[in-house]
Amino acid sequence: MITKAEFELRKRQLEDFNRWEREQPPREMTPEECLAALGALYEWLPESTRAEERDPERLGVRRMHELLGLLSRR
Repeated sequence: MITKAEFELRKRQLEDFNRWEREQPPREMTPEECLAALGALYEWLPESTRAEERDPERLGVRRMHELLGLLSRR
């Protein structure tokens, strides 16, 4: 449970982020650039976090493959 002050702080932080995000120029990325960016973000995670097994049945990966399959049909 968070306090009202913590909630208000989070709310202001989210508003600040949304304002910052709106001010950023749009950038088109190729699929390769998107995957490279995701890979870079993944590499920034601590190794202990990357080693955790969060989805033992790989449901997230299966869903991603399904969605990528839809994209490849276009």
